[in-house]
Amino acid sequence: MPVTVETACRLSGLEPLTITAESLFVNVGERTNITGSARFRKLIRDGDYDTALSVARQQVENGAQVIDVNMDEGMIDGVAAMDRFVKLIASEPDISRVPLMIDSSKFEVIEAGLRCVQGKPIVNSISMKEGEDKFRAQARICRKYGAAVVVMAFDEQGQADNLERRKVICERAYRILVDEVGFPAEDIIFDPNIFAVATGIEEHANYGLDFIDATRWIKQNLPGALVSGGVSNVSFSFRGNNAVREAIHAVFLYHAIAAGMDMGIVNAGALVIYDQVDERLRERIEDVILNRRPDAAERLLEIATEFAGDGKKVETLVLGQSRLLLDEPAIVTEEVGVIGQERAEAEQIDGAARGGARPARGGVGRVPRGRALRGPRDIDLRIVDPPDLRHQRLGLREGRPGARQRRAARQGEGDRLVELR
Repeated sequence: MPVTVETACRLSGLEPLTITAESLFVNVGERTNITGSARFRKLIRDGDYDTALSVARQQVENGAQVIDVNMDEGMIDGVAAMDRFVKLIASEPDISRVPLMIDSSKFEVIEAGLRCVQGKPIVNSISMKEGEDKFRAQARICRKYGAAVVVMAFDEQGQADNLERRKVICERAYRILVDEVGFPAEDIIFDPNIFAVATGIEEHANYGLDFIDATRWIKQNLPGALVSGGVSNVSFSFRGNNAVREAIHAVFLYHAIAAGMDMGIVNAGALVIYDQVDERLRERIEDVILNRRPDAAERLLEIATEFAGDGKKVETLVLGQSRLLLDEPAIVTEEVGVIGQERAEAEQIDGAARGGARPARGGVGRVPRGRALRGPRDIDLRIVDPPDLRHQRLGLREGRPGARQRRAARQGEGDRLVELR
């Protein structure tokens, strides 16, 4: 009598991971991603792979069922780093027992990981950004290696930023993969783009709800396909306030999982349970995620600093507007001054505001009121209380102040600074 095998996404490290419609949410550990973890990035830059392995091990111990490995950094050889790290993971059974997600925006780095990974991994990601022909070619290579693939909602016109575009792109990609490439539907994992909410920009108000609705549509209309996403993106407007960020993740996941989200890239050691989020905070976050009222972002901002984990008042540029996500603008609504920095650094930041060269990390400079800032995704702008910034960057200490401290003191307590991190 023939045995019927249930159709499912089947991944593996040393141990199998089967994802079915009845499976619980799959946590993909994000801390071995250079673009998302400053500590991991420094370890890889310094060649400290032993300690970098401990980061991966900690993710597994904290409950990650898949580990995301990303080596996209301009100062390192991504191909060599991916090759070395994946091989080192294979020698550590307590890490390699879980599947890997080989993550890169450069396909040659993905191939480097696929050549030496054991088991069945996930490739993150491929898309139609460079056209259908390249999409088909990359899909066939992934299929040759036996990998599942994350498919971004991205086509020749750019990222899908509304519900209809998400539907059109995902259906088009699904039909190419299933009908033309012969890719198993259960090995297709769509990422319908998680963008930051509570940016204060009206066009962004539906970002959370659009992802949730797109997830529901994919599960209903693209049989067998799974849905994933980078969860930390949704809270990027509150970078620096971890307590609120974790609460946003909990609320977002509660609704996204109910809609059918199968997995997500998360910090496995920092997940908060929905029911444990403060009731008042949870209600205001849900207003934002589900776009239930036009003043949702402002109302969340009103109470956000009450929940800052370190007790420090941290204000994001939400009303003013937001941080930098891809090439979206951030509008500064209050004048900020230069403290303890050379004019060149201020001009560098001002140049970036006009679309010029990328500012140096850690710079502090003047940005005129109303200026639209544009820049790469990984630059974070925050408004910081001056005393905190002075102690952090200027090294204030008791005794006679130096020139930099005297310049700082002249700015006055009321000034605001923009810090690039």
